[in-house]
Amino acid sequence: GECKTCGVGTYNDLPGRTTSCKSCGVGTYNDQLGRSSCKNDCSTGSYITADKTSCSGCVNGKYSDQDNQLNCKTCEEGKYNDLTGQSSCKTCGAGKYNDQTGRTSCKNDCSAGSYITADKTSCSGCAKGKYSDQDNQLNCKTCEGGTFNDQTGTTSCKSCGVGTYNDQLG
Repeated sequence: GECKTCGVGTYNDLPGRTTSCKSCGVGTYNDQLGRSSCKNDCSTGSYITADKTSCSGCVNGKYSDQDNQLNCKTCEEGKYNDLTGQSSCKTCGAGKYNDQTGRTSCKNDCSAGSYITADKTSCSGCAKGKYSDQDNQLNCKTCEGGTFNDQTGTTSCKSCGVGTYNDQLG
């Protein structure tokens, strides 16, 4: 019989071999037939497929920050990735947040009465004594003297009634 060619994902570095070709080791791949070694040039933003036959770019919502990785990492909450083959994720911009992992965009649906947390991971209701009268705000405003707020998640403060007063903020 004739000699058989090593398939993709495998290699043979020894002449006169009588057994099958060797599988590519960890951190290497081979996308060509009949090779004497495997490649280790899968750069950041990519990963080596499980069958060791190719180096592929990370999909949207994922990233790879090291060379020759076996998989891509998922973007964390507060971040996103709208492009393929990236080595990092982007932080949500002004007025946006992300409360889920692996996203390709950020949300801008934080309504009045709420605020976007500093780490951009959630939209939370304003605390008692505070309010927010606009959408997608980064913080809540404090109720002024003469007003109060006894509920969370509100868009305004209430005025003190006749016969009452409030000399404190919030």
